Amino acid sequence: MGKYEFRVEAGLARVREVALGGDPIKALAQLHELEREYPASGLLCQERGACYLAIGDKASALAAYERATQLNDALGASWLALRELYTATGRTQEAQFAQGCLNKLASLPRELALGSSLLNE
Repeated sequence: MGKYEFRVEAGLARVREVALGGDPIKALAQLHELEREYPASGLLCQERGACYLAIGDKASALAAYERATQLNDALGASWLALRELYTATGRTQEAQFAQGCLNKLASLPRELALGSSLLNE
């Protein structure tokens, strides 16, 4: 598991560098490559959602964040983005559910939430 985490994190760091450099389209292409190697990574889906938001594709961002939380329900950034996207589209029940998940994560000891996220990856 240690090698898996390191490779995913290393690849994700490169993707984030490209995205923060202002090229979310290139970052999405890099994510596509990483996702072929690590198809069950919620972290990669979460980053895909951020890239889609950066280019203004809210529908694809929503789908990516939903997939991220299906794969890893301890991703607070994905739940936060979902809450905001659901609220913006009038999906009140889904927004409340996302907020409940955020509240649950916030109530956990930090180490437990981090451990849960690592196990899900």
